[in-house]
Amino acid sequence: MRRRALGWTAAGFGVGVVLRYLFVVRWHDPRDFVYSDMAVYVRVARKLAAGAPLGVGDVTHPPGPSLLLGWLARTDPTLGLAVLAQFVDCALTPLVVGALARIAFGPACGAAATVVASLYYPLIEIGGFFLAEVWFTPLLLGTMALVLASLSTPRTAAGAVLAAAAGVGFAAAVAMKLLAIPTFGVVWLTYFTLTRPAAAGVMARRGGVVRLAAFALGALPLVALLVGFCTTRNDGHLCIAGNKGPADFLLGHYARIASLHRTDSWLGNPPALLRGYTARPRLDFSMLDGARNLRTAWEWIGRHPVEALVLSLDHVYDTFSATPAWPSSATAFWTWAQLSAYFYLVVLFAPLAYGAVESARARGLRAVLARRAFLVLSPVVGLAMTVFVTNGEPRYRIAYDGILIALVCATAVHGLPRPNRV
Repeated sequence: MRRRALGWTAAGFGVGVVLRYLFVVRWHDPRDFVYSDMAVYVRVARKLAAGAPLGVGDVTHPPGPSLLLGWLARTDPTLGLAVLAQFVDCALTPLVVGALARIAFGPACGAAATVVASLYYPLIEIGGFFLAEVWFTPLLLGTMALVLASLSTPRTAAGAVLAAAAGVGFAAAVAMKLLAIPTFGVVWLTYFTLTRPAAAGVMARRGGVVRLAAFALGALPLVALLVGFCTTRNDGHLCIAGNKGPADFLLGHYARIASLHRTDSWLGNPPALLRGYTARPRLDFSMLDGARNLRTAWEWIGRHPVEALVLSLDHVYDTFSATPAWPSSATAFWTWAQLSAYFYLVVLFAPLAYGAVESARARGLRAVLARRAFLVLSPVVGLAMTVFVTNGEPRYRIAYDGILIALVCATAVHGLPRPNRV
């Protein structure tokens, strides 16, 4: 039986590799879709490859994707090598999903999650764009797997080593996308405040501080480099890994608008267009003027507190709804994007929502929150908190869908969680 399961897992993974090769290399070459965010990453990458200096306008996004693309562009200016690298990265991502599920819920869940992730369209099509999510996804999931392994290891020294490795992965994820910061803040907050020594398979509080310290020490060097890299090019103003945060905050909290036009650029949010918003206000300051962006947003929120709250809820809904993810929704593959959105809603979101409600009803909310399943889910909670404050769209969620896949596979294999079971 075990050999048969291994065969099905290998077959599913193999089909996923073939599909990714066809999509990324043959059908949807990322070099044919260089606009919007993709154009930013490629523009900065070419400047890095040429040794040109970067300025304030070049650190709007975390530098990781551009640094990687720039390094590859030095060997192959056509970016063909970058395309192959994205194919390999996307091909290996299902194995990372499977590792996370295996560490959290056992071998059967790991095998099932690997197959589902291999055939899950959003984790295939993301490789067809030069976007941060290509690299952020395996880094996020791999870091989460290392965190869980660290917390489950009874020996403090081994747990600290795994936590330090997780810290390195966290820092690399931050370099790709700032969403990693609230994600893992919520993970550690969940662990220290809600887990209990009696919860089987979850380490007691003793040794938790050591693991957290090791995680921080593993992350610190690369995070310090990121802060230095961004701050230096941001005219000395503190910048963790990108200076566009205030502009995104204003975009998400300035009435029901299709886009926001500033003196040097414009920003839009794809779900706003699907909602039928048409307003395109113009502002007399730069996207890079963080202080003016923040002040304008807070002034609008102060005048419209109820509307601001509803917009924040809209951002969470847009991120977790069946809205097709941009940019694939704007390509010839939009039908697959829409079908995968329905698959996500019916197969991933709905069962997890039902299971959470049933578990809370049977055992109480705190008992549900103190379980390993919620620890695994906690990065998704961090994502929801982030888009509530800024703005949201389904693309931000794709990197976290691997976590949802792991949880659904655990439910399918083990059934709804029962008392005293992790």
